[in-house]
Amino acid sequence: MNGGDLMISHKLKVIEQMVEGNGLSGDYEELLIQGVSIDSRSVQSGNLFIPIIRQLDAHDYVEEALTKGATASLWQKDHPNPPIHLPLIYVDDCMKSLQMLAANYRKELPIKVIGVTGSNGKTTTKDMISSVLETKYRVHKTVGNLNSQIGLPLTILEIDKSTEVAVVEMGMSERGQMGRLSLIAKPDIAVITMIGVSHLSSLGSREEIAAAKLEIIDGLQDDGILIYNGDEPLFIPLLGAHNVINAVATIAVATTMGLSPTEIDMGFQSLRVTSMRMEKILSTLGFTIINDAWNASPISMSAAIKTFEELTGYSRKHLVLGDMLELGEQEQEFHRDIGRMIDPVKIDFVYTVGNLSKYIAFEAEKRFPVGGVQAYNDKKELAQVLKNRVMPNDAIMLKGSRGIQLESLLPNLL
Repeated sequence: MNGGDLMISHKLKVIEQMVEGNGLSGDYEELLIQGVSIDSRSVQSGNLFIPIIRQLDAHDYVEEALTKGATASLWQKDHPNPPIHLPLIYVDDCMKSLQMLAANYRKELPIKVIGVTGSNGKTTTKDMISSVLETKYRVHKTVGNLNSQIGLPLTILEIDKSTEVAVVEMGMSERGQMGRLSLIAKPDIAVITMIGVSHLSSLGSREEIAAAKLEIIDGLQDDGILIYNGDEPLFIPLLGAHNVINAVATIAVATTMGLSPTEIDMGFQSLRVTSMRMEKILSTLGFTIINDAWNASPISMSAAIKTFEELTGYSRKHLVLGDMLELGEQEQEFHRDIGRMIDPVKIDFVYTVGNLSKYIAFEAEKRFPVGGVQAYNDKKELAQVLKNRVMPNDAIMLKGSRGIQLESLLPNLL
């Protein structure tokens, strides 16, 4: 690779070919870019700036990005008034060019790629697989849940050529998206954690969700392996029986990659998962918080509640549940089902946040003592109630969809 081996690094004339662009001035062909950026606020010296059009049009920030150190920028041809005094490569669509650049860079990388998707558990499984494989290989993994049509290409473009294995998370919300990501990542091993009901509102049925997830094989290498589900008792340092499925998928990947049982065990023992997924936090006030507020679906919420119900050693348990979003026409019934499953013998208090989760409260309060179930729309009000009610040696669990942002309760509880 030209100019070092940390993330993508090429001369502009090569980049122009990789994105199928044109119009680059001959004066700039030998300039070297290192890495890419889509945000002028965090651009690094030497980056190629790619002005993606989202809520804001990043073309408005091209000059700022180059002033801050970017070497060059793409420019979408349908946008007027390009700054012709700067190193620009003209393309038809900046989003597609980002994906094209990542796909072509992937072809240069002498690595194994493991793609992980599923309705629930993909981030945790990605973290598990990375932790285990790091006992034997140089591993690059998706940061957080940067798994989208933008996030996955950015992850690929950050890989350096000393990497031996990349573990990439792959998300989708509609048909076709997973297939595009798979053709970019070209996985050697594809993992589907499970098929749930997330995105039911856009895809219509579990069968359609399954079909969309199975697009992960579109770019699977000819000798690639698809791993889907399994069940085996196993100790792992994570709360929740549902994580056994994620662990078994991890073991299957690790075995395929030649790891020994000892190396696999070492990987699990050093596991550090992305935050807000059954994250255990001890408050300075003496109680314990289980923060599982990253996202929620009927399956993941049910599993989290069962896990919380089985926890022992606490004086009282407080269950805080937010709306589950993107569930389509059956959203009320899905929330009612959650309310019906909560065991008043194992949970002392239930608090709900949001317009949909009030249906959880409606069903739960039929079996709880008076005052044991409370519904809120104002998180600040709920935070104050919790702070006044929760005592040392109590436990609180937070679970809800990303849009509800239950983690905003934490500053008042720590």
